[in-house]
Amino acid sequence: MLLSLIGTSFFSYFGFLNPNPLGLLSDCMVFTLGLAMAYLLIPFGRVTFALYLTGFTCFSFLICVSNWWYFQYFQSFYNYESLGLGGDIVAALKSLESFQYKRESIYLFILNCFFVALSIFFYHKPARRGAPAYVAGLVLLLVAMVFGFVANFALESYAKLNISILKPSYVHPLHAFFVSDNANSGVESEEVLASDIFTSLNLPVKDRESVLFKQQAYNVIYIVLESTRASLVGKYGNDDKLTPNIDALAKSLVVSKNFYANSNYTIKGEVASWCGIFDQNAAPPISKSTDKIKSLQCLPKILAERGYDTSYFHGNTSLFNSRDEFLPLVGFKHLYFPEDGANANALPKIGWGISDEYMYQFMLDTLLSKGDKPFFAHFMTVSSHYPYSWDWGISVPVAEHANPKNASEVYENYKNAVFYEDYALGKFWAAFKKSKLYDNTIVVITADHGVWVFDDEENKSLIQKNEEFFRVPLLIYHPDIKEPVELTDTASQIDLPETVLNMLGIKDYDDFFVGKNLFETVENPWAIMMKQGDIVVRKNDTICYVEGAGCAGIQQDCVAIEYGELLPDINKLQRCQKVTGNLLQKNGAVLSAQPADPDLMDKAFSLIRYHNKKVFMD
Repeated sequence: MLLSLIGTSFFSYFGFLNPNPLGLLSDCMVFTLGLAMAYLLIPFGRVTFALYLTGFTCFSFLICVSNWWYFQYFQSFYNYESLGLGGDIVAALKSLESFQYKRESIYLFILNCFFVALSIFFYHKPARRGAPAYVAGLVLLLVAMVFGFVANFALESYAKLNISILKPSYVHPLHAFFVSDNANSGVESEEVLASDIFTSLNLPVKDRESVLFKQQAYNVIYIVLESTRASLVGKYGNDDKLTPNIDALAKSLVVSKNFYANSNYTIKGEVASWCGIFDQNAAPPISKSTDKIKSLQCLPKILAERGYDTSYFHGNTSLFNSRDEFLPLVGFKHLYFPEDGANANALPKIGWGISDEYMYQFMLDTLLSKGDKPFFAHFMTVSSHYPYSWDWGISVPVAEHANPKNASEVYENYKNAVFYEDYALGKFWAAFKKSKLYDNTIVVITADHGVWVFDDEENKSLIQKNEEFFRVPLLIYHPDIKEPVELTDTASQIDLPETVLNMLGIKDYDDFFVGKNLFETVENPWAIMMKQGDIVVRKNDTICYVEGAGCAGIQQDCVAIEYGELLPDINKLQRCQKVTGNLLQKNGAVLSAQPADPDLMDKAFSLIRYHNKKVFMD
């Protein structure tokens, strides 16, 4: 009986014993709780005992293996609150073929079946009904409660740091299902102070000229490239010639050289670029809690109130991340998801949805048909989504790997994805330039986030990998800017609302957003990057981060692997480095260690918590 419960209790860490104290404590709680129930049911006969043992083991196994897959995709375990992500999980099945733990799942299944059968076969009903088994069961139940109390106390300590606790280092998958990851409460004074402190860093440098824009109701188009890192773009130092169209545009547009994604999650990056806030570092995105949102002022809504027509375009289904419910709250009036249409099967597809080539042309045709009313449009591409092993329909520069066997092969497929993104953008730009929109439309071209994929032969530090992961391209076309402009200040997605409003000559919101106007040189340019509970903060030329050698998942999760102490002290793991040069180029930067800055990191966590809470408060 002991052996039948050991498999799903102590091998839930991807087929291995959990190396982290907190995760191991959670495993012990699940084990002793399962064993306690077994002892309490022994006196009721073989059938009852067999039904319980089979049911508990099967349920634990299913929860465990499904969480391995869920973690691989979402970088988190799921709980009862995650059941609302049902539509997202169905869409994510497209990546099931890339499940990394098939072998471990099979071994665990065989092990469980063998020991359950063995336990039932050797079942022996006690001669005297009740007492010994009940006593053993109650004692084990008490032990399980002690384990649970200590584990939950430690989990609450992590939750207060805005770190997701639904991670393999912290909690057994079965335990995770019953744990809430929602730490939102009332706004505290240090969180408001954190917002004021980061806003104060945006003070313009004296005697430095800024680009001034006249008030003009230009159209605005956001183009957000799925999973496109700056490290693969020629303008940012890459020599692989994967982005000839972006590189050509960079010669005449505004380019931000040090622009960062604020998150590793697409819709969280979109929220940052529309609303200028940090969307749930640890928990599911706010789009999954539409019914609870009370305060959200975003660029599409601001422009809609000024007479703009607002449209959102995506090649995937509107159900993913509850966009169908969330986008109207942001301010989008028209939602274009051809994948939802009756004729979706007749449309060209790549990977997760309708091909980007089709969507670009569909967007352009739709916008051209809208008449003279100014518009704000957002297009989120989808073709370059993981796992990148798609039929691109064009000649690609790197040999395709249908079933990549290592990181190098995944990385080569990823290069082809970026090449396709550039190709589709180039086709759109050629058509856009010939259209009537070219003379009266601002276009912002950027990406949602990077991906944690590197060549096996690359030996890079965590700070270099973080740089490649978060740093994304940003190009801006403005009809009134006739010469190329290069912006070098550190910036991020939350700076876009303030920047776009300034490009439209709208000054009413200069003090509303915590982000800055990119066309003003500020005293202390900064960026905060969130990675499922972890953060990286850049202020001027100094980058502070949490040291962690083991990171998991295409979209990254370092915290889940490295933490898991019973009494966490995050400050001990903080590192700061001053960067001289370009981290994206090989041997292009010199790093010098700086004293850790716990106050800066703490204020960053506080600012994120402040934004998370404010959205759900009147």
